Amino acid sequence: GQNEQASEYYGRASKHTVDPVLDIFARLNDAKMYRKDGNSKELENSIGRLLQMAKKDKYRAYRDIIYYSTGQLSLQQPDTIGGISFYNKSLFYNENNIVYKSRSFLQLANIAYDQRNYKSAFAYYDSLLLNSTGIDEPGFDIKDRRNSLEKVVNEMLVIQMEDSVQMIAKLAPDERDAFLNKLLKKYRKERGLKDDEKFEGNSLITFNNSNGGAVDLFASASNPSKGEWYFYNASMKAKGFNEFKQKWGKRVNVDNWRRKSSSEETSMKGSGNIDPLGPADSSKFLNANALPVNITMDALMSNIPLTPEKLDSSNQRLASSLLSLGKLLQFELEDHEQAIAAYEEYLQRFPNMPADEAYLGLYYSYNKMGNVAKANQYKNLLTTKYPQSVAAKLLLNPTAAQPEKNNPAVTKRYEEIYNQFIEGKFAEALTAKRREDSLYGKTYWTPQLLYIESIHYIKEKNDSSAIEVLKNISSLYPSSPLSDKAKTMVEVLGRRKEIENYLTNLQVTRAEETMVIVGDDKPADVVKPVSKPVVKTIEPVRVPVTAIVRDTIRAIPGRTVGAFTFEPDKPHYVMMILDKVDGVYINEARNAFLRYNREKFYNQTINITKDQLDAEKALLVFTQFADADAAVAYFDKIKKAAPAEVSWLQASKYSFIVISESNLQLLKTNKDLRTFKSLMNAQFSNRF
Repeated sequence: GQNEQASEYYGRASKHTVDPVLDIFARLNDAKMYRKDGNSKELENSIGRLLQMAKKDKYRAYRDIIYYSTGQLSLQQPDTIGGISFYNKSLFYNENNIVYKSRSFLQLANIAYDQRNYKSAFAYYDSLLLNSTGIDEPGFDIKDRRNSLEKVVNEMLVIQMEDSVQMIAKLAPDERDAFLNKLLKKYRKERGLKDDEKFEGNSLITFNNSNGGAVDLFASASNPSKGEWYFYNASMKAKGFNEFKQKWGKRVNVDNWRRKSSSEETSMKGSGNIDPLGPADSSKFLNANALPVNITMDALMSNIPLTPEKLDSSNQRLASSLLSLGKLLQFELEDHEQAIAAYEEYLQRFPNMPADEAYLGLYYSYNKMGNVAKANQYKNLLTTKYPQSVAAKLLLNPTAAQPEKNNPAVTKRYEEIYNQFIEGKFAEALTAKRREDSLYGKTYWTPQLLYIESIHYIKEKNDSSAIEVLKNISSLYPSSPLSDKAKTMVEVLGRRKEIENYLTNLQVTRAEETMVIVGDDKPADVVKPVSKPVVKTIEPVRVPVTAIVRDTIRAIPGRTVGAFTFEPDKPHYVMMILDKVDGVYINEARNAFLRYNREKFYNQTINITKDQLDAEKALLVFTQFADADAAVAYFDKIKKAAPAEVSWLQASKYSFIVISESNLQLLKTNKDLRTFKSLMNAQFSNRF
């Protein structure tokens, strides 16, 4: 965070280096060394310095990097419009720098996604080279988001297509003909075809034309001996141009293979150019380049719904796509505001079509947005108008409505999602959960899954999402042990800012204590302080102390298995072994057992420290106990309490054992947990 010193050293590096690459990056980083707590002028000056670099010839080869960095700084102002402009400039000047091209596409995609410009977002994500190195981890699965956007955009294009052809159908005949004629000329011109449909020159050049013999284009009839080059002779050029035009028509100056490739292309990735006159019965619409070579008025007119039957088919496709769009926005993108707009447009435009699915979607989305009144309105409409529908059953009893989905295979997938959360694979877990929820709703949720999801949100300081998930625990599983914890956490999160401010501003003054001085041969003198501040204390709630009953251990002192030796009279620890558990949940487990110890063993000092055995196994070490007897007695208590205290953590993810200090250090060195367990099980009748 010492930006001024960093800036000084970047400046020195730039001044002394003869390596242009080092120079460019030193200057780039120096430009970013503004103080975040300073005024916006510093940020503007940094952007200005980068733009000055872009104008210098020595940095021409690095303009893509310069403009990308300028875009990054613009977003910090924040200036989204400026950022978009600079990222586009970075792409414009980028020749073969795949890393920065992908970074620019990713930034533009994220901006478009946040602005709900899903068509542009899909085009940018689709342009990314996902296997290229150097793309910063965005916190979500790019491929999954791209695939979700593709489905959303396809439905949008269907809606755009059907709206377009219906708009054309409503025009007066002469206006419709004029409009289609204009489009016809446009499309034919793009392919180098003559306006006249019957003209023979409309077919592609095949280079196998046998009309006429070979002609010497460079022979001059007027002066064959002059030897003037053909292209220097204006009259010959004009004559050749006219002959070509008469023979082939007016053609765009592109190679024939490009015209042929264009005519055979079925789609153009990321183009965003949608042809409203493509095949009306297709779910994926082709752009203008995908039209057939022989474009005719009849071919275009065949897609316009001028008859009641065609109009009805068009409306069916439009209604279906509006419903599908609402579901995709709701479950795939979790954009409930836009989902509501899609559902309500469906209800408004098609009042005579079934509305049960739209009502269910509106109930769900309004609930997610916290508008309970609106949610209840659509719930009542659904249960009143469509009481026997699948949507109503899904609302009232999801499990009963989908008995075929209550199967072990799906349960296993949700268990895998749980494990991904526990292991810290948050992006994959959230993506997978969103995908499964779109199919099964809340049917396969568990309170444990929701609780660990909320902990992830709390870690990311996304309190609104955490509260929403915790409320689901209370509403769906009121009898679960996690329900009370969820309610408490919701209350605490609601006062997070207040609590953090209190703790930040809290000044703790320790009261002076009475000191006892013990001499060698005289009674102790009690020395009292001159003045002692009055400290108000809150008496803790006392609960009966849980006595640790010491077992009689018939142990064999000095027994050795492998490198480990059992020493029952030495101080021992109780050790919790967590298998593939992320640090967030290790901290949560530690906090849970600290609370448990304060309540049940408040008259004892039991510390809990975190440690690591290997890359997959973490340790919580409870210290310390006088000997193996005391450690085993506590082990019995904590093992029995664990399912309630860490009920969100599956039993397969943790285990307990007792261990001495010397054996713990040896275990951390040789990692031989199996051998150590065999020693302890031999001593304690397979208790571990």
